[in-house]
Amino acid sequence: MVLIKEYRVTNNCTVDDYHVAQLFSVAKMSLSESGGGEGVEVLKNEPYENETGSGQYTYKIYHFKSYAVKLSSNELKIRKVEKINIADDSEYDSSKYLKEEDPKLFKSQRTGRGPLTDPNWRDICEPFMTCYKAVTVEFIWFGIQGKVESLIHKLMKQVMIQFHRRLFVETDDWYGMTMEDLRKMEAEAALELEKV
Repeated sequence: MVLIKEYRVTNNCTVDDYHVAQLFSVAKMSLSESGGGEGVEVLKNEPYENETGSGQYTYKIYHFKSYAVKLSSNELKIRKVEKINIADDSEYDSSKYLKEEDPKLFKSQRTGRGPLTDPNWRDICEPFMTCYKAVTVEFIWFGIQGKVESLIHKLMKQVMIQFHRRLFVETDDWYGMTMEDLRKMEAEAALELEKV
């Protein structure tokens, strides 16, 4: 059995902002979350454009010790959609909570965005965008397949929430960065990760 979930994460930024923020946050999170045999290995992170559209292609491998995506009609039938609210603490693992990463407490000095305190912030904030991330998990091991696939998706949801909370509260760090700034940061992150 294959378990497919489409995560829909709304954030208080434009699509162009999100491209910059995603690259910034991937590089920063790769450094902070890697070590001790765990972390995110980014194999590819590059823009793409083809007959189906354009976006950012990211190929990551998540190591655990302890864009509107194109799915086939069969995959669309079996996928489950989860709308993630980055400001809703009830969706977030309380053991991971950090006050400095709480979108309900952050107000950008550079953009004026935030804090995301209104329960309907996704309906009223300007600007906003929603990213669509399809995650396919297939674990082939008779007897435990469904449980492991569900566990992996539970972990993936937490990674999505944590990543996008950080992306929002780091607005003042990435806002205004150029692609040249980002590529330099990615190269520095890659060098640091080689040392790990």
